Amino acid sequence: MEYTSVFSRCDLNELVLTDMVLDIPLFDPAKKKDTRLASLDLKSCTFEERVVISKLKGAAAVVLRSTVFNEKFTLIGGQCRKFVAVDTNFEKLADFYESQFHEFHMEKSIFRDFAGFEKCAFGIDKSGPVTPITLRYVTFYSFINFREARFNQALDLRATNRQHEPNFLDAAFSPAALNKTDRETFRIIKHSFDAVGNRIEANKYFAHEMQAYRRHRQTNSPTAFYHSDRY
Repeated sequence: MEYTSVFSRCDLNELVLTDMVLDIPLFDPAKKKDTRLASLDLKSCTFEERVVISKLKGAAAVVLRSTVFNEKFTLIGGQCRKFVAVDTNFEKLADFYESQFHEFHMEKSIFRDFAGFEKCAFGIDKSGPVTPITLRYVTFYSFINFREARFNQALDLRATNRQHEPNFLDAAFSPAALNKTDRETFRIIKHSFDAVGNRIEANKYFAHEMQAYRRHRQTNSPTAFYHSDRY
């Protein structure tokens, strides 16, 4: 009997895979209904076929560690409280279109092909501590798309390596996100608009960059250090 996917027509609570090499799709790519999965944890796995997770609903966490996707990875229209990718390589297209995340953290990971975060929402849940959206030591070899993304948390792009300018057209930052995002991240976004001649958007992010610089100077002024040491 020939199988078309590892899992098909089933709802899962917690799925943990470790030290596996799969040459068939993990989930049925033709399945139309929402994916019900509370937790997905992949460690030291290699996927030789595409991984398609459609409309993931109610997931507490998606954690990818030391994992390689040699074919397309898509998490489209998903709702996820926490997404973590560490030491993970996306060798082909990775698409997170219209997904929503409360916490989002990537570290020491590589995108060889297009990385799409169009119309994603970051910071959908306002309860609990608000952590920055972090991409630490993440390398992008192709295009990065944040078009129409919504940021309700601070964004940190300082430790990313990029061969192409990211696309932030029509992206929106909440007042809280604007207040917490660092100067270098705004400089990166500003430069992406300068590179394509969009002076209006570039000037907008230049203003955000200068406001972040002013906050940094105020926080690190001698007076601020004096009060910090005293209290």
